[in-house]
Amino acid sequence: AAASAMGTCHCCQNSTTSTQFVVSVTKESGTQLGLELDFMDMKTGRVVEVLPNGAVQQTGANLKAGDHIISANGSRAAMEIMQRLREDESVDILVERPCEFRVDVAKSTSGLGLDLVNAPKGTSLLVRTVIPNGAIEEWNSKNKAKEVKKMDRIVEVNGIRGLWPRLLEALKTQENFSLVFSSAPQVFKEPTARIETETVTVS
Repeated sequence: AAASAMGTCHCCQNSTTSTQFVVSVTKESGTQLGLELDFMDMKTGRVVEVLPNGAVQQTGANLKAGDHIISANGSRAAMEIMQRLREDESVDILVERPCEFRVDVAKSTSGLGLDLVNAPKGTSLLVRTVIPNGAIEEWNSKNKAKEVKKMDRIVEVNGIRGLWPRLLEALKTQENFSLVFSSAPQVFKEPTARIETETVTVS
């Protein structure tokens, strides 16, 4: 996507929230779906690449790099999504296209303040934790509308996009940053998602 003004959404035009839609794909006999996916967040499959000659490309399905697969034929768990995509001949895919937002910061004495993880072939760095007293926490305190949160992803560093080692190298070697984040899928913002992780059964 073309660069846009700081804090505006690259992919959703005037909207500041992600969009969800359903894509239906039917695989011909012997044809693969044709998606390189990153399940790093343990809930959704983020599209890393639409592969040539797969069913998605052949049918012109509305899927592109950066989209998140939320469910496949009703299955919403990561392992079940993978199974449905691999085994089912026809698949209805619930897709979320996240928005991107720009954050301009400089490293503080405590650093950038992000705990990041990556998928082997990923093109993003997933925010596992915002570390206290870092530059990002300071940014968050002053920019509530563009707050960086757990499960957001860095997808661009100072104009650089691509495989995660390029992003990480830029983060390590530079001091001033114009970062583009891809917002976490809505499934991580639903109250039920938080309740599930906090519920304790007492016998």
